[in-house]
Amino acid sequence: MQEFTPEESEDRLYNLVSEYLRRENLQALPSSQRSLMTLVLRKLLASSSFAIAGALETISRRLQARLKRQEMAESLEEELDKDYEVLDETAEEWPEDPADAEPHPAADRAALEREIADLEQFRSLAVSITHNAKGAALLIALDRAFAEAERLGAPRKANIFTESRRTQDYLLRLLADSPHADGIVLFDGSNNDVRSRQELRNGQPHARLQEVVTGRQEAIRRQEEAAKLDSWADDLKVALEREIKELDRQIKEARRAASATLTLEVKLEGQKQVRTLEGQRNSKRRALFDAQDEIDHRREQLIAAIEGKLKQGITLTNLFQVRWRLI
Repeated sequence: MQEFTPEESEDRLYNLVSEYLRRENLQALPSSQRSLMTLVLRKLLASSSFAIAGALETISRRLQARLKRQEMAESLEEELDKDYEVLDETAEEWPEDPADAEPHPAADRAALEREIADLEQFRSLAVSITHNAKGAALLIALDRAFAEAERLGAPRKANIFTESRRTQDYLLRLLADSPHADGIVLFDGSNNDVRSRQELRNGQPHARLQEVVTGRQEAIRRQEEAAKLDSWADDLKVALEREIKELDRQIKEARRAASATLTLEVKLEGQKQVRTLEGQRNSKRRALFDAQDEIDHRREQLIAAIEGKLKQGITLTNLFQVRWRLI
């Protein structure tokens, strides 16, 4: 376990947002989902300052739209789902607030403006925090873990999990500026970010190919092989990602339909359909991981073949001698 102590600004942000979430009346959170939304916001707050900054911006923007009497295209749950990856699963397991929960009291313009001002204050503080103490602790923990792995003869590998995409982006930047920058693989279920695409098209194997290939014709041939591998990998991953997204959409629709129905029998059928779709989605996700392993394996084979050519020995054998003398 690697202990860490939050900086003063991180501690202040945590206390301010926690106190805000404990208020009796909050205009930003729907009454029917207050417990769920509070849980999600607390998880984002614990994740990183970057995660909670995005959430604070979202709910502040929604309150400002309400102040202007503008309709929002998406619900708060749908907007937070863009950052908090497991919100759907959390919502399914989390009971709704009682139907007789008190609705929001009618808020006057001044009350809305005060809440918006508080949210903007919290967001500004969160944005001003450019480094998190737990990030520095992570680097220390990785150094210790890799040192122990090396002592035991184990591979230097680590899996870092987070439920927030914004926290994932922060960790990626942190590791990219550290001695552990080489070999980072980013996975979030979609891999639509720029880095993931570049890893397929312009990854480290390409740099290694340029270093080890000698001879113009051989370099061209190897580059063509690498391009074919990249094209195959890209097509395979994109196809799986699309299937996963489509299953995500079907699962959301099935959950909404099951929630809307009134009969227990239909609800059970809806839940069975959701479970079936979730099983299909899990299979696709495993296939995506397996595909990444296959891609890495083929790249290593390509690199090994090139390195093998470079290691070919050259033997000089004296077959004959030519001697001459001037007359």
